[in-house]
Amino acid sequence: MEEKSKLEWLKFLSSTHRTEFNERRKHEWKTLLSLITFYILCAASVLSGKFKIPSNPLILILILLTWVVFLFAAVIAVHFLLDLHSANNINKEIANKSENAIVDILNGESPETSRKTLIPDDDRKKELQIGWYDLVKSRGQKNGEPKLGMWACRAQVLILLLFAVAGAFVVTVTMASKYDVVQRIVGWLQLFFLNFLPDLI
Repeated sequence: MEEKSKLEWLKFLSSTHRTEFNERRKHEWKTLLSLITFYILCAASVLSGKFKIPSNPLILILILLTWVVFLFAAVIAVHFLLDLHSANNINKEIANKSENAIVDILNGESPETSRKTLIPDDDRKKELQIGWYDLVKSRGQKNGEPKLGMWACRAQVLILLLFAVAGAFVVTVTMASKYDVVQRIVGWLQLFFLNFLPDLI
């Protein structure tokens, strides 16, 4: 391959992966902000009184359902964010290798620019992937270096989970306080322990 066409190919490879990376970053923040907005709107609607809360025993099911929905949405979003960050790591690696090869060519060197050297193999892709366990590990790769983008990923996950828990807490506490749910639960527990439990024993 001629040097000029090699340079063009490397530039194309770099710009393609940088573009994919930038597009994915937009999806990251859209996902994060959309879910945070959902949590805030749910909490605000319950606090404002616009959301009609049933005053019957269904309130306990509604409280449980709130926690399930909020946390399930957060888990799905975190999984999606981890996949996006993993793909971003692969894009960054390919773009960086392509740009380093361009610099080497411009400096008069002849770097290896085959697909094998520029595109990560399966083992390297596994190292670049970010999973749930990587969120709590201090080191991610075999060589002891932290995985690319880990702090940004951890920050997004932490923000998302904090808003999920805070939103669910505000919604459920508001519902519970309006209808004395705590007193009802205590009453049911007393009824159970005083009436049914002695019969079972």
